[in-house]
Amino acid sequence: MEKQTETERSPYVQRHEIDAVWREFERRKEWMDKTDRFKERVADDIDKIKDEQIEIKATLRDMGNSVNSILDDSKWLRRTVTNLLIGGSFSAIIGVIVFFFQKGVGG
Repeated sequence: MEKQTETERSPYVQRHEIDAVWREFERRKEWMDKTDRFKERVADDIDKIKDEQIEIKATLRDMGNSVNSILDDSKWLRRTVTNLLIGGSFSAIIGVIVFFFQKGVGG
């Protein structure tokens, strides 16, 4: 059984083969378009995620700076309150000693 040449095949068979090849071409073209759209979507999603990561890192950096500022403020407040208590206690003790000394001497 020999293979028929192009001229020996009927026009109907030739047209059928051309249509089959064309359908396969269209199917693959559609698949490639879907693949390209999927790749574009994935690339867009990756870009969005990278942008969000940059924003999150900036927010975390700002939060870290805020926490450090709060810690510095709390250290200052602690030191100030401690100094006021020590200074006030020391002044009160001296005031009581002077008061009792004046009462004892004058009284």
